[in-house]
Amino acid sequence: MRRSPGFLLALNTSWIGMSVMWNTLHVLLLPAVLLNYVPVDLKNSYLGLLTFIGLIVAMIVQPIAGAFSDRVIHRWGRRVPLIIIGTLLDLFFLGMIGWGKSLVVLAAGYIGLQFTSNISQGAKPGGLPGEIPADQLGLASCLQ
Repeated sequence: MRRSPGFLLALNTSWIGMSVMWNTLHVLLLPAVLLNYVPVDLKNSYLGLLTFIGLIVAMIVQPIAGAFSDRVIHRWGRRVPLIIIGTLLDLFFLGMIGWGKSLVVLAAGYIGLQFTSNISQGAKPGGLPGEIPADQLGLASCLQ
């Protein structure tokens, strides 16, 4: 069954949200929030270390979550439960980042956000072939 352009766009809205969240977090929020906990001259070192640890977490969690989502059996489908769980937990860890009162809470929130965000991001790509007819896969992929 051919999918409407509105469906294709709706299917990809979470990618837009993730892009906005991560680009805002890395470029604006983390550098500003770190200044509350570390000396100005060490801000970039802490930012680099924190994002490096986050990338390691993402590199490990995302492929495992993707492989796990291939084996999930749920009435909502294989991918949707992981996407929902990951997104709801993202909200919790974003709250930790925003309302935390120490560098340890900020780091735990950021690393937790990397973990849960990559659970949902690992499940998402496998959903396209299951939801989109073969002749529309190129169009659906370009919206991501």
